[in-house]
Amino acid sequence: MHEINPKDICPTDLVLDVRTVAEHDKMALTMPHWHVDIAHLNPIKFIKEHGLDGSKTLYILCRHGGRGMTAAEKFIRVGFTNVAVIKGGILNAQKEGMQILYSHSISMERQVRIMAGSIVLTGILLGLISPWFYLISALMGLSLIIGGIRGRCPLVYILSEMPWNQ
Repeated sequence: MHEINPKDICPTDLVLDVRTVAEHDKMALTMPHWHVDIAHLNPIKFIKEHGLDGSKTLYILCRHGGRGMTAAEKFIRVGFTNVAVIKGGILNAQKEGMQILYSHSISMERQVRIMAGSIVLTGILLGLISPWFYLISALMGLSLIIGGIRGRCPLVYILSEMPWNQ
């Protein structure tokens, strides 16, 4: 396995980005590439799905290079040895002047905070009209507690279905 400088990548090269979905959504290469979160990367399945025969090098991209090395090792373990890591990851690619697409969307975590705060504040303000409206704030608090215990807030399910998150 070897490393390649980002400036040496061509638009026709095979590039696999193994960063998380959130990282990829925030900034990504404009050139054609595949994206698979390293946590979900199955090299054998990837090779079959994309008809890779090893004749062209697969260049792996991550944030700094560490996850790229890990992903490359996964490919090598299954016999796909024509793999290289993009040196320094996307941050180095950015410094080298590669075309990067940036998203200025609000992260899911921030959306949840905004929505939860808005719901709690609305419940408190409406509670001045009738004490029954305090239940809105109480239910939002309960939802956040459940999300903390389960590891995923129910509000995330709702927000992820909104058109701006598609």
